[in-house]
Order: sequence, then structure tokens, then C-alpha cells
Amino acid sequence: MAQIDWFRVASPDELEEGDIKTVLAGRNVVVLTLHEGRFGALDNRCPHENAPLGEGYIDRGWLICPLHNYEFDPHDGHPSPTYEEGPPAHPVEVREDGVYVGIENFAASYEEARRAFFAATDAAVALVDATEGARAALIDWRRAAVVGTEVEPPENMPRTVEAADLPNGLAIARALRAWHDSYEAMRVAFNRIPREERPAVARPPQKYPAPAPSSVPRMTFG
Repeated sequence: MAQIDWFRVASPDELEEGDIKTVLAGRNVVVLTLHEGRFGALDNRCPHENAPLGEGYIDRGWLICPLHNYEFDPHDGHPSPTYEEGPPAHPVEVREDGVYVGIENFAASYEEARRAFFAATDAAVALVDATEGARAALIDWRRAAVVGTEVEPPENMPRTVEAADLPNGLAIARALRAWHDSYEAMRVAFNRIPREERPAVARPPQKYPAPAPSSVPRMTFG
């Protein structure tokens, strides 16, 4: 789940209907709009050539870019049918003391994804350890988890799991899939952090080393 930091950017009566204003939300330059009685907040840069949208205007219900007249919904940033990409939108809350814009804290979102990854790892390892015969390793766990993945299993987790005579075979496959998905979510979350902020956060764990190759024939789930 995204972690949101809220910033007061204006008073509730600072904008009139149809107004737009460039504001600072944390370190993010945002264009604040008031259209049809609702506030909207978009990144200030047009995705076409980075023109400042705060220098544009609202016309026919669209926020018009001042450079090439591209049109965007002032509430959610969706483009008109003439263009395919719009600026990111941010949540807005109108409170008694002002208008607040929510900016995702990418580092905090990554830390939550990182915790979820370690929790998924612990759950999968515990399930394997609790299942008699699971470490006999006959069925390739990667095929059980997600077909075609090259991600290696965590340290101390078996490379393969045995399906025959395992009461938890399907549960193990699901746990390994959850582990794989949480790893990917953590990696994606890390890549969203601005590069200048990355030295302040722990990097995601590297892919775990594969165990020594086994000559035991492997079966796969159907």
C-alpha cells in the first residue's frame, strides 16, 4: 500500500471556480485546480515536453497546456482523446485549516514492500519446514511458483518441493508464488525511489544463490 505524506498548499477559499495555481507540496511542484467545485492536483510538468501546466488555463473542462495546447482532466490528469499520456494526479483533501495534497513517500512504500517480502519468505520457509518430506526436493519449486521465472529461492529454502504424498503441495506452491510476487513488488517499489534518495534506504536483497545442482530427476505440477 502506498505511503502518503500530506502537505497544506492553500486555504479553502484561495481559489475561485476555474482557477489554477502552482504550489509546492513538500519538494514536489504541483498545479492545483478548482473545477466544478472540486480541487485537483497534478504534476506541474506536461508529459509531452515538460511545459509548466501551472501557466496554462482551464477551458471547456480541460486543463490546457500553455505550450502545445494539450488537454488534460484537471482532476485526474487523463488526457483528451487526441493524446495518450497525462500527468500524474495526487489525492486532495479539503480540511478546516486548508487544502492538502498527498504525495507518495516512495521510500516508505518501499520499506513496507520490503517488510512484506521478508514476511512472505518466513511464511514459505515455515510451511516447507512443517511439511514432512518437503525438503526431499523432487519438484522444481520455480515451476510450482510461477512458470518460467529465473528467480532463485531464499537461503535455506529448498530449490524443489515434492508433490507426491505431500499434503501441503498446493499450499507450498501458493506460498512460493506469494514469495516471488512480493520480491517483484519490492524491486519495483525500490526502482520508483528517486535516485538521489536511494543512498538513504537499504537496497533490496540480492537474488539468493542457487544450491548445488542435483542429479535427482524432477517432476512438475501439471
